[in-house]
Amino acid sequence: MSTNDLQPTQTADRDRVEPAYEAVLIFDRGCPFCSAAASALRRLPKVGVLAWNGDAAQQFFTAQFDEPPFTLVFVDVTADQMWLDRATADESCDRASLPTFVQDLLEDDFERIADTVRVAVGSTQYAADLSGTRSLNDAATAKYDNFAPNVHSTLGAGELRRSAVRDRYASV
Repeated sequence: MSTNDLQPTQTADRDRVEPAYEAVLIFDRGCPFCSAAASALRRLPKVGVLAWNGDAAQQFFTAQFDEPPFTLVFVDVTADQMWLDRATADESCDRASLPTFVQDLLEDDFERIADTVRVAVGSTQYAADLSGTRSLNDAATAKYDNFAPNVHSTLGAGELRRSAVRDRYASV
C-alpha cells in the first residue's frame, strides 16, 4: 500500500470540514475504458476515484436520480456539478490536459470505443442513456459528503486498468 492510499479524506479548518478531493470520478473498475479515464486523472491530487458498484456511489446515485444509472460520472462538489457519460470523458480530458488529438478522438468516437470495450470484455451491461451535465441536488450533495471516506487517490488507477486487462485476457 502506498502512502497515497492513506491520504486523509477530509481537512478541517475553524469554520467547516472540506473534502480532501474536490472532484470524484465514479467508474466501473472492471472496465478498461473507465479505468483509463481514472488513469488520465492520476496527476491531479484533488481528484479521487470511487467504484460505481460500491454502497457509497449507489447511495449518491439514488439521491440524485432515484434509480442508479450505469454510466461513467465525474462529480465536482465545489462546482455543484456532475458530468455524465461522454461529458465525463470530455471533462476528464480537459482537467488532465490531455492532447487535443486524444480529446478529438474521444469526442468523435466515444460510443464506438465504449461499445468495442464492452464487447471485448464480454459485458452485457449497457451504459444508461444519459449524457451532459447536471447540477447536484441537495440530497446528492449530502451523500457526497458521506462518501468521502470511500474515495481513493487516482495515483494507483493505472495499475487498476492494467490489472483489469490482464485479468480479462489471462485465459486468451
